[in-house]
Amino acid sequence: MTGPRKAFPEILRLFRDGKPTDRGYVVLSAILLALCFFPSPLWDAVRPALAWVALAPLYLVLRNLPGDLRPRLRSAAGSGYLFGLLLHLVGAYWLTNLVPEWPLAVLPYASVAVIEALWFALFALGFSVAGPRGPAAPWLFAALWTVFEWLRTLGAYAFPWFPLAATQVPWTPMLAICSVTGQWGLSFALALTGAWVGERIAEGKRDARGWPVIGTVPAALAIGGAVALSNTPGAIGTATVAVAQASYGGIYPEESLKAYLELAREAVAANGRPLDLVVMPESTFWDELLRRSDAWPAVSGTAATLQTSILLGTEETEGKRRFNVGMLVGRQGDYVASARKIKIVPLGEFFPFREVLGPIYAQFPTGNNDLTPGDRPGVLRLPDSDVVAGTLICYESAFGWRARQEALAGAVLLTVITNDAWFGNSAGPLQHADLASLRAAETGRAVARAATSGESRLIDPAGRVLATIPLLERGTQTATLPLRNDRTLYVRFGDWFLAVCISLLIYAAYRNRQSH
Repeated sequence: MTGPRKAFPEILRLFRDGKPTDRGYVVLSAILLALCFFPSPLWDAVRPALAWVALAPLYLVLRNLPGDLRPRLRSAAGSGYLFGLLLHLVGAYWLTNLVPEWPLAVLPYASVAVIEALWFALFALGFSVAGPRGPAAPWLFAALWTVFEWLRTLGAYAFPWFPLAATQVPWTPMLAICSVTGQWGLSFALALTGAWVGERIAEGKRDARGWPVIGTVPAALAIGGAVALSNTPGAIGTATVAVAQASYGGIYPEESLKAYLELAREAVAANGRPLDLVVMPESTFWDELLRRSDAWPAVSGTAATLQTSILLGTEETEGKRRFNVGMLVGRQGDYVASARKIKIVPLGEFFPFREVLGPIYAQFPTGNNDLTPGDRPGVLRLPDSDVVAGTLICYESAFGWRARQEALAGAVLLTVITNDAWFGNSAGPLQHADLASLRAAETGRAVARAATSGESRLIDPAGRVLATIPLLERGTQTATLPLRNDRTLYVRFGDWFLAVCISLLIYAAYRNRQSH
């Protein structure tokens, strides 16, 4: 198994020798894919296209593994592990900001990379065992990639970062398929196209007439998506919603609540009349708001004065249990309800083996406290309104099943409240923000995403970003968002596309075995 210290010299060998080694191909593929997860205004025009070919070098390596079983398995595991390791080391560098003190800052960053790389080693092993050659091999590669992308969303310690589908967020028509298959169908299409490119290179076919065939999948998705965008279901109404971003320094500053109430006043003043909802981020007030006589009257009074409902992040307790919640305050200043975070963050909101690792956890910003997950969807109905908002808190927006859960419970609008301040001016908050577009496209629900330091976004039901507050800027954005109560195929049937992928795995493995 190749270690990370040998990875970067392989890049130099790739260009120096002109004939890349297998490790060089793996390094190239991992870096190409990682670059697809660096959102920026100029790069957004390029990175979606790059994602369609980024997996081709990895496919080439796994396709040409040694014939004998033991060397093949060893090479597959090493190649897959190196790929996953580099993908996370390059793409998730922002995890070093989680702990301010060095060298402890490297601990969560390195731990995530080392552990998550195991999934890619297992993926490569599975591909090598099932049969990496034959006409069905690209289909096998894509189906297996999609299944493993799904497996990475399971369990308490899931870190499902870098879904292929997220690379297409700048190209809104590509996201339309997510309303049918969830993110899985788009990830499958990207992996399949990358494998086809690799297969054509491996076969040495230089006839240019064959290459356009490879573009049929992205072309079909783009055309179909454009048609779908022009025939979207009608809205049952609209809601005028503002997102607020104070962009303060630190994680839980004392002046946070005061800053957000001022932003709410600015948003209503700019609109010229009351809003339906102002969305403030996670940890707007990181204490039990309802029990604080110095804080709750300010929130209640602001909502009543502005005649505008407010959703903000705060905390609740039940006995010794603590919950991360989104609290809805009505336009009359009354407490309406709270939505408790269901999918809490490993090593952020709960900490395993505390008895042994407690001194290390104490260095984390939230390492001295464990939270309890909620147990029901976070749908909140605005008073005297038909607006039902489904609430996702921070990490939950990385999971399609959470947004689907809210839509099934009656949400006609999704809100995402998050605190990404500890990751500063890095790619991490932008990668996180892109996931909200996937949730919009899957459920057909507009999304209002409020983040402490950015990016806060207002997103239409197709996943198109309507308005943004950039990283580390203070301000508000307001939009009139369409409300929908229809159920997309993904909302109705969930992760049905994974059954298709598993069926393809069985069929492709059988065909490959038959062809040998």
